[in-house]
Amino acid sequence: MTEATVVPTEGIPSNISLLPQESLPRKDLNKDSKRSKNKETKKEKIKTVPYFKLFRFATRFDIFLVIVGCLASLGHGAMTPLFTILFGNIIDEFKTQNPDLLLSQVKDIAVWFLIFGSIAGVCSYLQVGCLLTSAQNQAHRMRQNYISSLLRQDMSWYDDIDSGELATRVTSDVADVEQGIADKLGSFLHYSSLSLVGFIIGFVKGWKLTLIILAASPLLVIAAGAMAHVLSRASSEGNKAYAKADGVANEVFSMFRTVVAFSGEEYEVNRYRAELQGSYKSGRKSAIATGLGLGITMSIVIMAYALGFWVGYTFVQKNEMSTGSVLTVFFSVIIGAMAIGNASPNITAMAKAQGAAYFIFDVIGREPKIDNFSNAGKVPEKPCKGDLAFNNVHFQYKENGKKVLENMTFEVKSGETIALIGESGCGKSTIVSLVERFYSPTAGDILLDGVKIDELNIQWLRSQIGYVSQMPTLFEGTVEYNISLGAGFILNEAYDPSRSGGLNNPRFRRQEVTIDMIVEAAKKANAHSFISTLPNGYKTYIGPRGTQLSGGQKQRIAIARALVRDPRVLLFDEATSALDSESERVVQEALDKASEGRTTIVIAHRLSTIRHATKIAVVVNGAISELGSHSELLQNPQSLYSKMLELQKLKESELSGSSDLSKESFYSPVLLEQDQQLDELPEDAEVPLGHTLSAKEKVIQKAKRLGPGVYLRAFKLNKPDWPFLCIGYLGAMCSGVIWPVFSIAFSEMIDSFTLNNKDQVEKWVLVFVGLGLAAFLANFMNHFGVGIAGERLTNRVRIACFEKLVRQPVYWFDSQEHSVGIIKTRLSSDATRVRNLVGDCFSIFLTEMATLTSGIVIAFTACPKLSAVVLACVPVIMLGAVLQMKLMSGFLENGAKVYAEAGKLANEAVDNIRTVASLSVGYHFLERYTEKLNQPASDNRKKTQVAAISFAFTEFSTFAIWALSFWYGTRLVTEGHCQFKEMMKSITSIVFGALTLGRVSAMLPDMATGKVSAAHIYHYLDLKSELDITDEKGEKPAACSGNISFSRTHFKYPTRPNVKVLKGLSTSVSSGKTLALVGESGCGKSTLVGLLERFYCQEKGEIFLDEINIEDYNLKWLRSMIGIVSQEPELFQKSVRENIAYGFSKLDTTVVTDEQIVKAAKKANAHDFIMKLPEGYDTNVGERGSLLSGGQRQRVAIARALVRDPKILLLDEATSALDSESERIVQEALDQAREGRTTIVVAHRLTTIEPADKICVIANGKVAESGKHGELKRLKGIYAKMVEAQNR
Repeated sequence: MTEATVVPTEGIPSNISLLPQESLPRKDLNKDSKRSKNKETKKEKIKTVPYFKLFRFATRFDIFLVIVGCLASLGHGAMTPLFTILFGNIIDEFKTQNPDLLLSQVKDIAVWFLIFGSIAGVCSYLQVGCLLTSAQNQAHRMRQNYISSLLRQDMSWYDDIDSGELATRVTSDVADVEQGIADKLGSFLHYSSLSLVGFIIGFVKGWKLTLIILAASPLLVIAAGAMAHVLSRASSEGNKAYAKADGVANEVFSMFRTVVAFSGEEYEVNRYRAELQGSYKSGRKSAIATGLGLGITMSIVIMAYALGFWVGYTFVQKNEMSTGSVLTVFFSVIIGAMAIGNASPNITAMAKAQGAAYFIFDVIGREPKIDNFSNAGKVPEKPCKGDLAFNNVHFQYKENGKKVLENMTFEVKSGETIALIGESGCGKSTIVSLVERFYSPTAGDILLDGVKIDELNIQWLRSQIGYVSQMPTLFEGTVEYNISLGAGFILNEAYDPSRSGGLNNPRFRRQEVTIDMIVEAAKKANAHSFISTLPNGYKTYIGPRGTQLSGGQKQRIAIARALVRDPRVLLFDEATSALDSESERVVQEALDKASEGRTTIVIAHRLSTIRHATKIAVVVNGAISELGSHSELLQNPQSLYSKMLELQKLKESELSGSSDLSKESFYSPVLLEQDQQLDELPEDAEVPLGHTLSAKEKVIQKAKRLGPGVYLRAFKLNKPDWPFLCIGYLGAMCSGVIWPVFSIAFSEMIDSFTLNNKDQVEKWVLVFVGLGLAAFLANFMNHFGVGIAGERLTNRVRIACFEKLVRQPVYWFDSQEHSVGIIKTRLSSDATRVRNLVGDCFSIFLTEMATLTSGIVIAFTACPKLSAVVLACVPVIMLGAVLQMKLMSGFLENGAKVYAEAGKLANEAVDNIRTVASLSVGYHFLERYTEKLNQPASDNRKKTQVAAISFAFTEFSTFAIWALSFWYGTRLVTEGHCQFKEMMKSITSIVFGALTLGRVSAMLPDMATGKVSAAHIYHYLDLKSELDITDEKGEKPAACSGNISFSRTHFKYPTRPNVKVLKGLSTSVSSGKTLALVGESGCGKSTLVGLLERFYCQEKGEIFLDEINIEDYNLKWLRSMIGIVSQEPELFQKSVRENIAYGFSKLDTTVVTDEQIVKAAKKANAHDFIMKLPEGYDTNVGERGSLLSGGQRQRVAIARALVRDPKILLLDEATSALDSESERIVQEALDQAREGRTTIVVAHRLTTIEPADKICVIANGKVAESGKHGELKRLKGIYAKMVEAQNR
């Protein structure tokens, strides 16, 4: 058996099954991948950013706010230890025998408590208000600069990086940085000040005793430093692992239909799980480091107190210190020591911010080789003519890589058209990329109007170019919006050369595009007619990536987008390939007309589309082999061009068609042709689509309705980790009890001081030593147990959500609310916050509740009346805390919504960076992104201020309770209701309980965040799927013949219930026969493919396979019988081998062999070019296969379909992207592959379907004509007219 890599399963729920390891594609076809070896052997150094550099985006006002907030934090922290001076004075005052005088003196001290409380309230308001406001401002600029830098970067940088994780980092990493410079900074300074002032007071009141207590300080520094170092490194490792997992999520949900078609759901869950293991390991390391660090710290502190008490007793005996001074020293140092422990979690958050900031700042600081936003460069005064020349141009994508272009030389004058033809991968698309300045030549020059293009301003250059690719990219929005993105550019009159460029000082601005200009461009592209039939015309919303349009419709809008800017240079890469015959003819005429007076470069495999070109260049191995006009090249019958023409069977009389659906024959969820109805929507509108998902506001409302259920469910999710949680919770409660027990020992120790009882002093010193050991064990148990359980829960939740998502039907992803950007935000951010409900925050809650409860018990036991009065005041503090939680919850709900929407927009721009750069709309997307962030700014500021006021109220109330405690306690002592020792126990217990409420208040924002995030996560976990790939129900026959029939099939898309797509369609194809589907764009061909794949379910009628309704089959079995090849193949960012192996049947645990992979590649005419790649079958194909040419991608996709040896083949113009020779060979291979298989072909190139056993012409959702090629021609109906149109 083949040895397989074991994927760790720790932290994975038992109900999520692992794929057999043998089913994972192997990586050792002929040799080990060098890339894999490097990744395994190279130990990457984790880098962080110096803390003060986190403020690089702060303005002077922000710095002012930071300074005020920091000073306020320091002042806030100083107030608490100052009370110890008053406390010591009170102890000394109790020596006074006169009760009235004692009560008067204590009353004066209580007034000082109120004064200190007022100061603390003001300082806490400034701490929260200033730091949070400043952090929000900086995070806003950080996000804006990060996205701006991403949009500036050159394509060579994107070639080497997974763009899937780029946009995700702006959500997760920036949030970590924001937290590290906001409330965590304030809390750190607050506790640091509290600690420092406490120690200063100790030195002033008794420096010898303080020095003895602090003798262990070096050990504390070492422990804290080691912990911070480990945590910072673990944070960076964890962020990197999360980013990789998010990259997987981006790839899977961006190409979800490919995943579903090849039953890759379980494999992708497995891959996602494997990427998460790194984050789990780093989290485990962090939990152990935190537990050891805090445990050692608190143990050293308490044991130092034991030494201090023993020495303090000798000082009192020698009259060097009073009892009150000893108490002041001990209280101030105790509070200072407690503050060290409380400050540690904030150090963790700040260290995490340093690790998270490194990648963000690195991207922001990177200067691209070719800056898409550059204001530099020449802007010719004269209008661009369009004379274009390549002079001895050499190019290679990598420094030591294969040369793509060698000595490329040609010239095309204004108004001329040059057509580039040649085999896939010969360098044609590279020429277009160089003209667009996506890359720079390694040698030679490219000239435009006699000027080197690298000397021209890049935005001006691209504004002169109109580009249409074979795989058009549209953006979420309306038809009008998408066409308007092609607007030209004019100089910005307000541009100031003396100022730096950027969003506020661009050298160019987009030209305003009127609706008349948009309509005119659409008419030229033959798009106006179908746009006019849409429910809202040009205002119709077309969905993410234009998914609610067919491929032909998308292509025509892309052409209109290129023409609306009236470019001087046109670049067409199979620009009409996705159009039906009639549309192609009309659009080709329009393009020919549009090319007049413009320089045009056409890349084509279909030679009929370029026969009128001024020049035709045959490119071979990166150089021009033949150059001349159509007639000139035909004069030599032995020329490559003549042979290619002959292979295509194209004489002067023949024109070829193309697929109308491109990607949509297989990928379009909704076709908006004919009477479809869509509401007019703004670009950022929420779209409640049918029954798919309720709006985001309903998710939030659900969270509010759940109430305690949110927490209970979180506990259930953590059920597999109860052993760890029990350890953590036990440690948390023990940690909480330690300090109230300390108060008992403290009171007894003071009483022993008063009674001068040496034996009792020594007894309680030993108690303190025991408490120190208990503190170490409790802290380690707490942070280790909760930390491990939290990391396991995070992994489990993310994997479970991911598994739920990949089990959803295709139509679920049609909604705006389920865009890739939002899904990634939920998985990356929300999943990690759920742990707060039962992990980090809950353990703090248990610790503090244990402290508060045990403190109250001790207080009531010692002095019931005093305790009752003080306890009655606690609801006042709790009221402020609850108010703060509600405000922060609302604030975070709104922020999460806004950042998810902004993240979706950023993800769209980054994923389609080549189109964004080509259109020079980077500034446009940056402006939109900024607007998304600006919208809630005013509300956020208001909520921040109110939250700060609530926090201030809570702090003041705490001091007021202290004042009341001392005044009323003194009164009870003077009246004889309790003794001094009992009052001391009651007050010290209450003091620790009051301090507890401060920590509870500090964790409220995290709990509020966790509650909102949990609502989103539960929503995903509760999703049900009507088409669940994991459902084992259904028949699994031992064999499949392949007889297919559609019987009176009616269909409406779930999201468009008022639009009938199929209206009683019936047709059939027998086993081993071929059925060809033809018709105009939007006629319903893609719907039949989607229904057969069971992406959707028909409304009425039935679909049979071997006389059994396909709904009765097991879904996984059904899809394993089908192999599909679309015109626009989507490949994963993995090796060639892994992409081919992806198509292998996952019905059982059979391992795909190297021989099967090579055999499939040879059948697809892919083996030869694969072996020429740098690492052969181990070569990474890049994001979406971007490192391969279109023809190479297509051949790999064909191999992927053939490797599973399917019983049914679905071919959607499977050879459309291939050159003549490759097309001939692959067509022969497909013809051979069809033998014995049922085949459904979607095509417009009628010559490719002439041998089909049956041809169905689909119109208006029904079969209009059916028969063989000859029969349909004799009918002289729709099909005959289509044939005639192609032969004009």
